[in-house]
Amino acid sequence: MRIGSNAAWLIGCRISANLLNLVLFVAISRYFGPAGIGSYSYGFAIAGFVYVFGSLGIDEYGIREYTRSSIAQRPVLLGRLLGTQFLMLALTTAGLAVYLLLTHASAATIGIVTALGVYQLGYAIARTLFIPALADQAMMGPALIELICRGGAFVVAAAMLVLAGWPLVAAISLFAAFGVLMAVLALNLARRHCRHVRVSISRSGLGSTVRILWSFAAAEVMGQVYGRIGLIVLTLQVSTQAAGLYATGGKFIETACMPFSYLGIAAYPRLSHLSISDNDGFVRLARNLWHVWIVLGGLALWGLFFVVPPLLVPLLGADFAAVGAVIELMMVLALMQVLEVILSRIMLATDLQVARVRIITGAALLSLLLNFVLVSDLKLPGAILATTLTMTVMNLFYAVAIHRRVAGLHLGSEFALLLTILLPGALIAWAVMALLHQPRHVAAIVSLLTLAIASLPLALRYWRRDPRLMPTAASQRGD
Repeated sequence: MRIGSNAAWLIGCRISANLLNLVLFVAISRYFGPAGIGSYSYGFAIAGFVYVFGSLGIDEYGIREYTRSSIAQRPVLLGRLLGTQFLMLALTTAGLAVYLLLTHASAATIGIVTALGVYQLGYAIARTLFIPALADQAMMGPALIELICRGGAFVVAAAMLVLAGWPLVAAISLFAAFGVLMAVLALNLARRHCRHVRVSISRSGLGSTVRILWSFAAAEVMGQVYGRIGLIVLTLQVSTQAAGLYATGGKFIETACMPFSYLGIAAYPRLSHLSISDNDGFVRLARNLWHVWIVLGGLALWGLFFVVPPLLVPLLGADFAAVGAVIELMMVLALMQVLEVILSRIMLATDLQVARVRIITGAALLSLLLNFVLVSDLKLPGAILATTLTMTVMNLFYAVAIHRRVAGLHLGSEFALLLTILLPGALIAWAVMALLHQPRHVAAIVSLLTLAIASLPLALRYWRRDPRLMPTAASQRGD
């Protein structure tokens, strides 16, 4: 129940913030077209490295260790993490300035990257300060703070574009103020869950923290590199317009996959605790999460394929009509992203962070190679294919590592269940449209019914297994 409640707060607030991000996305697309989206996405991609190098995966490691630490050890742990983070943020800021100089960035690019960099810096600090609340499974506070600050940045920037007619750089510059506000609110929240919140910097503490954090940090860095390779290669080899179409399709995929990420965050403290105290309980929770992922994943994929494409032109304009085909090409990639969320959470909870960073590093190198080879010939579809193949390989290696570490978690049967539920709906939808030549809305209804029927045995299994889900005599009488 606690996981469900936390997931509801995280999903509700963060999905709301991402919908507000979509409002800004629409505003930029309306006023600046694909080139404006490309510039905004490129600025976010570069500024994203401020978050990655500044956070070092501290939130992932910190939640796990804070959950396992005694009350007396927790302030010391949080202080060491903050001290390490502040040093890394200083180095990252200097590195970002050098990058902008070496690439001879334009004044507009420098303005966008700087504002978004400050925003990401504040976000990185806030995520570390959220650790005490998240580890205590009190996730309403962090969720509301992110909604206020992230959503506020998107809304105010969009309003300045639409109502005041500001240039793109001026509107994006407002992100910096919301990043600072997020860090201040997160500090106040941390003080309510931890006895002392102070920065601790010492040579011994820094050394011990870095020795542990390097794998989390490397995974975050390589994950960011991996996730942005397609966008950067398209920008360099094809055009900012192609990058804008790719980024737009990716934004809808990202929005659809957000609930799975937040459900994973809600379950992460409990998974981390059970992994060292109760293997059977860990396996049960991981399997239950997997089953929830399958059903929700089917609904998300259905919405992406049938609901999103008809809305693109009314929302974004005629220049984005081609994004519908891009999203259809990204369907397998969306499924791989859904699977990556739960597999990576299980790996972190079971102390497989070193294996994870090795797999992500290999995936980044493979993605770089495939993008350079395929984009030059296939352009935009080549970037989608390269990223899809890479993420598929990465998930397979994740599954192998988990199978070797966790006794009793049979991922082979879980993957078979995934195909049993999702594949019939996809095949029937294709047959209805391609062979029977029925309109899209007919295929949507048929595929949704197929998904519901395929999920019914799984739902009945849980209904019969959990007596709390059965109606009691009192409820049947209406008491």
